[in-house]
Amino acid sequence: MTDYIRPVPDWAVIETDAFRSAISCARDYRAQVAQVARDFGEESQRASRALAVVGDYGMGKTRLVVEVLRYLHHERLDSHRIIALSAAGSDFVDLYLQFLKLLADPDHRSQLRHLVTECFRDVVVDHLRGSTLTSQVADHLHDSDIDVISVVENLGLPQAALLERLRADLIDEVGDDDMGTALAALIEPAMRDHVWRWLEGGATSPPLRERKIIGPIATPRRALVAMAALVRLYRSRGWSLTLAIDEMHLLLDERRAAGSPDAPETDQPPESDPRAEEADPEGVPVDHQIPRLFKRFLEDMIGPGGAAGETFIIMSGLPDLLHLIPADVAERISTTVTMTPFDEGRTRDLIRTFLSVERLNEGCPAEGRGGWRDGIRPFDEATLADIVRFTGGQVRRILLLCRSAYQAVAKDEDVGLDVLRRVAHEQLSYVEVRDTFQTAWQLFGEQGWRVEARAGDPADPEGNAAIWLPLPGREETGCLVMFQGPVLDDTDVSAVQERIDSALSSLGTDERGRSAIRVLLVVNGYIARPLQEALQRQVDLTIPYRHRRFTDSLAQAIRHFREELGREVAAAPTVGVVERLEELSTQQSRTQEILNALTESLDQVRSEQQRAAQQPHGEIGSATHVDISVPGLDEAPAGYSRIGYLIGEVHAEIREKAKPQRVRLREAFRHQVYSPTGAVIPTWHTDEAFTQITSSSWRMRTGLLLVLEETLLAFSESVYTVLRASGHDDVAPPRKALRRLCDQFTEVMEHVTRELPVPDAASPVSTTSTAGSHDDFKLMLCRLGDNVFDKIFEDDFRRRW
Repeated sequence: MTDYIRPVPDWAVIETDAFRSAISCARDYRAQVAQVARDFGEESQRASRALAVVGDYGMGKTRLVVEVLRYLHHERLDSHRIIALSAAGSDFVDLYLQFLKLLADPDHRSQLRHLVTECFRDVVVDHLRGSTLTSQVADHLHDSDIDVISVVENLGLPQAALLERLRADLIDEVGDDDMGTALAALIEPAMRDHVWRWLEGGATSPPLRERKIIGPIATPRRALVAMAALVRLYRSRGWSLTLAIDEMHLLLDERRAAGSPDAPETDQPPESDPRAEEADPEGVPVDHQIPRLFKRFLEDMIGPGGAAGETFIIMSGLPDLLHLIPADVAERISTTVTMTPFDEGRTRDLIRTFLSVERLNEGCPAEGRGGWRDGIRPFDEATLADIVRFTGGQVRRILLLCRSAYQAVAKDEDVGLDVLRRVAHEQLSYVEVRDTFQTAWQLFGEQGWRVEARAGDPADPEGNAAIWLPLPGREETGCLVMFQGPVLDDTDVSAVQERIDSALSSLGTDERGRSAIRVLLVVNGYIARPLQEALQRQVDLTIPYRHRRFTDSLAQAIRHFREELGREVAAAPTVGVVERLEELSTQQSRTQEILNALTESLDQVRSEQQRAAQQPHGEIGSATHVDISVPGLDEAPAGYSRIGYLIGEVHAEIREKAKPQRVRLREAFRHQVYSPTGAVIPTWHTDEAFTQITSSSWRMRTGLLLVLEETLLAFSESVYTVLRASGHDDVAPPRKALRRLCDQFTEVMEHVTRELPVPDAASPVSTTSTAGSHDDFKLMLCRLGDNVFDKIFEDDFRRRW
């Protein structure tokens, strides 16, 4: 937020209805907080409220949240804290760690200790008021800033009893035994380091174990409980909090909403501990109910209560965010702002604002190119409708399209429709059409389906080829898959229709035979919604290319249509059996090819390492050998720090997953361990360890983890090289080159992780990984390419604007 909160920002604001509604909500909250501060200790109107900002990708949700926080920052009171969090690429544990870092970082740790000390002051004052001899001391202590610890020591008060009472009061105040005990321990200097390590997600130290604090803050339940406890503490001391969570829907996705269990804690409580059996009233373990946990947290934030401080929670996310939040909590959201697409009028305002910023950056006079007196020149009023249609009214797309079009014409030229169409095709294509063809071709081969290339050369850069998938024994019946770039206007629709007619003609299909063919259109990029209806007469299904879901969506659609066509033509039962046997045979051959390729890669890696080990140190990295040194994962190019964070996080996770392999290798050769006194302490059994490291699954997992790490390092080095080559403010990174890099990385990850064995559950080596289960780890690797690609252009947009 420090990048955005400044008195005179270098951007302009278009005051849409959504903007005015959000600022009005913030203004009401601020006014009521001020009223509560004036009437401190008296009954006053409650100020706590919630604001939900929902809309599709690229509609400006994050920018609107920033503007609300800017307003609150410049109008805030001294006892008001603003905390902005991002849920992108994180879970509730990561969210809590972000929250703690901003609430009680090294600069604010003394503030948190001060709040606890004030609670202790109340305990001591109450104790002193219990005697007429010390009542005046109590009043003086209550009204002064005297160090309460020194008062306890100088008066010889029972410190242990007072600390125990403080612990009981804090437990009652924050609603959790562990958090209340840990916060009370901040009074003792010797315990502070132990408490901070535990609050930051570390393991429970022996001094904390002695105080019955069991297990780290490493599950969603404990993370949300810890956040709620800190909020309650601040509010109890008269502080007001504003908490903004961007991309909130990512924390409440379908997998979490279904109640997937958390990863087991590394420090399990004993079976006799009642907290290990904690469940909701219906008998469902709390850790398995993410939405309910978040519901309780929201109730603490915006529910009625008697705390002196007030709260304002701001959530932004996709439109389904409101459906993921429990209904009874969603009803308490005071204001819901829906980000709608821009129409022609708003697009005109956006272009005029864009041009004013460009004019200031270029130092042009008001009468010059893009000046206020020229309206929206070099853009034309007649093209506003086309811009809206090309972009769907999405703010991010409008900005990218107009900026690229503005830079594509000379100073004295106007941005015409032909320029907009050309730039839109470049901007809104995720990869080359040829690449989508090759991805589909490979997918069909893996499924064992017989395929034929039709209507063009598959190697054509324009990707005009189509794929024909006939049913076994029915050459005239099957699925025709066409590939197309962005469909932006009637010209594109006509081109698609002509290509489909040509492909059907090449199959010898007449009007009667058309019913035996299903046409699928893969659109690589954006398809304008009004044009989808125009294609429905010739296209049975349109699949927009989204790399993360493309192969699954395409495979599912093909299976559905093949089954449908098979029922219609009433093929003989044996045909289906023969087809399935052919598919299984092809899939088996494909799997064997992948295994052979991986084995060959591992052999090459071993050979390289052996040659490197046999050479003198000075020769490694010479011109005749490949430099296999680890690149600096944290040394991301300027302006792209979030990419380095993403890659570094995944690299740390791979290293953590490989930790049992490294430790087990060492323990296999360590039969006994000698203590300093000379006594022999038996630990691991050599036979057991050797049995494990010689198993095929263990060797496969060890080798594949090495391949994963080396692939990640090579990928990061390549991405950084591309970004540094285009590291100028007026140069955008090459979208297609980076898309290809990310797709290649994802393809490798999908193949390698598919063969990665599940870790041995009996392995005695525990890890502190936060990625969760084996499937979560695989999903993290497979999604990294897409996440890096998205962050590159989000960071580029911030860097250049």
